[in-house]
Amino acid sequence: MIYGDTEQSYRKTTDLINRVRHQEQGGTPYRTLQENTEKEGTELIDFIAEKSKRILQRNDFTEDGIYQGHNEAYTNTEPATLPAEKVAEAAKKIGDNFDITEILNNPVCYEEPEKSVKISADDVNVKKQKETREKLKSPEKSKRKYVHNTVVHVEKEEKSYTLNGYGIKAVLSFVTAFILNNNLIGNRFQFFTDGHKTLNETILKCFSW
Repeated sequence: MIYGDTEQSYRKTTDLINRVRHQEQGGTPYRTLQENTEKEGTELIDFIAEKSKRILQRNDFTEDGIYQGHNEAYTNTEPATLPAEKVAEAAKKIGDNFDITEILNNPVCYEEPEKSVKISADDVNVKKQKETREKLKSPEKSKRKYVHNTVVHVEKEEKSYTLNGYGIKAVLSFVTAFILNNNLIGNRFQFFTDGHKTLNETILKCFSW
């Protein structure tokens, strides 16, 4: 599943399986592989959703990730920045290639990596595979259908984790539960997104706490 279905089609993966693992009669049908893969994926998402729900409830959040408590630890909005001396030292090392004055006057603060959590979020659209191949009755091309997923990458220093699911709000609730479960509260959360308006508005709403 990991080295086949995630990289190529079910048909190509079953061809590979049936070449590597010889069976006297037939072999593994691609439909069997497809059904097992989708069942495994559905169970995994259901487990993450249920675990996230329990974590959120224990920490005074609703199932949708809305905070209902009054914990002062959740209200810190000040960035954790690097000391000016450390920034100057780093700038000096690259002074031959860049203007140090411009670097030191950067209006964007230099955040402390040890106290920051980087969260990259994006919507990913992939073409939906049809159950069967049908011949077009007219020469006009049929409209492609897509599957919409939200992918979030959470990084803290050298460690990272990727969360994937259907719907921005649902995946952001996974992210909140992940933050709570891994004791990341107290860090500065830095989000990286593109200009997707709905994504940015949902992030602001879910993390208003």
